[in-house]
Amino acid sequence: MDAVVGTAWACVRLERSFFVSGWAHTRRSLSRRSRATTMEAFLLEELRAAMSGVPAHDPRMALSAALHRATLSSLREARELIENAMRLTAPLWEHGRVKQGDNVLAVTSLLAAILINREDRSDEKLAGQSSDALTALVALTPDAGPPAADPTPMDKLLVLVRA
Repeated sequence: MDAVVGTAWACVRLERSFFVSGWAHTRRSLSRRSRATTMEAFLLEELRAAMSGVPAHDPRMALSAALHRATLSSLREARELIENAMRLTAPLWEHGRVKQGDNVLAVTSLLAAILINREDRSDEKLAGQSSDALTALVALTPDAGPPAADPTPMDKLLVLVRA
């Protein structure tokens, strides 16, 4: 699965999770809110729920461990989405930087993998490894944070020190 197909698949899985969760029906107010706003609220809530209290010290290792665990758990879709996140973040490990858009797409793929794990079998070890990696990738994403309309901070801070 290449990065474009992997990212498209992540988006399809996130949309499926949105509809399966009941957000499309139970969270809609009587006022005429657009579907995009409701989807945005769903994604923001799921992203916050998926983030761990402590980011992975080595996101690359956490992604590798999550990939291994997804393989052992026979979660093919989750494995492919984690592979996509690894492919998108490879420039970070190789060159010390990554485009913001690629990191955002990696976070998207990883969030979809986390939701697949939660919906299918909820492998706790995979959930922890994925969550730690997700938190680190969000912290490493330039200009990552809550949307301007949401003044609530994400309560996460990662300080990187190079020796």
